[in-house]
Amino acid sequence: MGLTGFIELPDIYDTESLHLDLKKGIAKGRMNVLRFVDKDSKQYVLYMPSLELTGYGETVAKAKEMLQFAISDYFGYLSSFKNMDKIQVELHKLGWEKGMFNKDYLRAYIDGKGELQSFNAENGIVERLTFQAA
Repeated sequence: MGLTGFIELPDIYDTESLHLDLKKGIAKGRMNVLRFVDKDSKQYVLYMPSLELTGYGETVAKAKEMLQFAISDYFGYLSSFKNMDKIQVELHKLGWEKGMFNKDYLRAYIDGKGELQSFNAENGIVERLTFQAA
């Protein structure tokens, strides 16, 4: 199960979504990402709280590339189960709930207030973005 890529959307969405189809090997979704510059390493960091995945690099493009690899690797791990029940358990650990359609999962927006203090962001600046993967 893989993703062909992801794009940054112009709008921020409060609800994240994920669609998995094991038979077709397809994963699609819309997830929020936090972007900041680490104040110690000066690296760009992209953090996707809903899947607990991170990408980083000397440029935003390198950070996106690393995050794309982490996402693809994670969905490869999920597809190794070959069983939606096991996948559902894994996603539930991350706070995802099964939607009304069998292959859809939803995750409520995670408010960053209070948690942003733990990021090592340069000048305390953390941007919230939404990425769509297909």
